[in-house]
Amino acid sequence: MRLAQIEDGIVVNVIEADPAAVPDWAADWPEAAEAGPGWLWDGEAFTPPPEIETDPAEALAAERAAMQCSRFQAKAALLSAGLLPQVEVEIAAADPMTQLAWFEAVEYRRTSPTILALAGALDLSDEQVDDLFRTAMLIEA
Repeated sequence: MRLAQIEDGIVVNVIEADPAAVPDWAADWPEAAEAGPGWLWDGEAFTPPPEIETDPAEALAAERAAMQCSRFQAKAALLSAGLLPQVEVEIAAADPMTQLAWFEAVEYRRTSPTILALAGALDLSDEQVDDLFRTAMLIEA
């Protein structure tokens, strides 16, 4: 049987216990067939925790901040999209620091200045860059 520890109407812990040997310290815990931490307890029944609404803009910003891929993955995605030759032209014309970043980076991050500059030079929308990163992150060498 599953027993739930409740604090202030919220499940904070669930244990599995033999019905014939429930520990004394859990004797007054309610039986919780499906409930888990975060579920609500009103004294009679459990309900799932409320869904937390996230701001779509914040969620997208967090997703972009987490996007990264290897140099190989980035170049493979650009090649597949037909953009690698254009990127190479832009890099050849870029300032030395951008060239160094492009050629020496082990990984590229979606929000890095180099990626943002390249996206602007290629006239790529934020959504196109997102799609390139999503594609790149799926590529295996």
